[in-house]
Amino acid sequence: MEVNSLKINERIAALENMKMQILWENPNPNQDFPTQVVTLSSSDYDFLDFYFARSSDITGRYFRLQCRLIRGFNGMMSSIFGDQSGSQIEMRIREIGWVSYSQFRFGNGLVKQAGETTATTRNDILIPEIIVGVKGF
Repeated sequence: MEVNSLKINERIAALENMKMQILWENPNPNQDFPTQVVTLSSSDYDFLDFYFARSSDITGRYFRLQCRLIRGFNGMMSSIFGDQSGSQIEMRIREIGWVSYSQFRFGNGLVKQAGETTATTRNDILIPEIIVGVKGF
């Protein structure tokens, strides 16, 4: 299969023209994060990267997760994990609601254990840390 060098060069040029800027930073990333609206420092972006800290899983480790949204869209951060035996499996969710080009509403953190029919509110999970605006892609 022949590589199309023109397409590769176009993609490299597009990446070089991308501008990234932190538009919001959580002032207390180690504290619970209940539902709330956050205001970005700018509405000049093409898409947003949301970075979340997932509270420690069953092994006690911490992870950073990312969710990318195109300008003007809603989204959801979710994570599924369990212990090594597979006996404790759960899904963690936090909704991201578009309010305006400069505001987003984060829903409560929710946890649903395998086999349960309802989710439990847990605001110590999937805590948003930063929102990065990306322009020029």
